[in-house]
Amino acid sequence: MPKQTLKNALSELKESIESDDLKDTTQVEDLAERIEHQLEYKDVSDWDEDLITELEQQVIEFEEQHPMISGALKSIVNALQSIGV
Repeated sequence: MPKQTLKNALSELKESIESDDLKDTTQVEDLAERIEHQLEYKDVSDWDEDLITELEQQVIEFEEQHPMISGALKSIVNALQSIGV
């Protein structure tokens, strides 16, 4: 169930990227792809620890100007924490 929550949060992020006026989506899209790769191919104990730190930094960066993207990133952080990453 927690992995499904993470998948839902990733879908929410992708929808937010598409509907927001974010000019350069490369960094956020790359982050989403890395999360999907980790989810698909890695055991929770083998996840890249820097990923959470990077996600948290992105939340702060997007919070004011892109609240939808920031909210989606927060959902991902919460979902990752719920599966023990």
